[in-house]
Amino acid sequence: MSACSPEWNERVSAWLDGEVERMERLRVEAHLAGCPGCAAAAAAFGRLGAALRRGAGVARARRVLPGRRRVRPAFRAAALAAGLALAAGGIAGGAWLARRGGPGLDRGLASDAERTHLRSFSRASPCEFESRDPGAVASWLEGALGFAVPVPELPGATLLGARRCALGGQPAAHLLYRVGERALTVLVPGAGSPASAAVERVSRAGASCTAGPLGERVCAVPLGRPALAVSELEPPALLALFDAPRG
Repeated sequence: MSACSPEWNERVSAWLDGEVERMERLRVEAHLAGCPGCAAAAAAFGRLGAALRRGAGVARARRVLPGRRRVRPAFRAAALAAGLALAAGGIAGGAWLARRGGPGLDRGLASDAERTHLRSFSRASPCEFESRDPGAVASWLEGALGFAVPVPELPGATLLGARRCALGGQPAAHLLYRVGERALTVLVPGAGSPASAAVERVSRAGASCTAGPLGERVCAVPLGRPALAVSELEPPALLALFDAPRG
């Protein structure tokens, strides 16, 4: 089952993420009590989050999602189906492999980054602020977060907009892009935050990319400050986008 409308899908997702004020929380909870479709959607999103927190084997995830590389950027249905399949199958464990030697990303941080990516692109409206103008996106993020965020123009990628998010419980910027038919997230934690320090340590160790539970690549990328990129693109193609970013 799905939420009773795209609007309620978005509101339920925001409620699950803890992004709503008290009155909105009460309204959503009252609605869930009387709407079977939205209650089922809330349960499905909850199982998705639980599955991602547990971790999931890459090989098994690829078996339950055989066509996932052909999914379009706003892959709400694919992301939700992945969560349901993983939760129903009780998949646990996780296969986190550093692509370039070194210790690799902290497992919790990598899981948090992948979950943020999938949850955002499973929304009816992935972006809080929609714009293809890097300057406009940077200005909105600085006003929303209180710190400057680099917003690169990446060759072959289309900027969709941005969201506010959290990494390691601290505010971070979430940039959303499209690369052909694939989704790309760039996460920029606040300077001095534990997430920023963790990404910087990984970058210095040379462990650029990690494979996530659903097969998404989580890579430390150069933006002039610590940042993570998340996508289903293979690591060489993903890292090539950041070899000479413009903007």
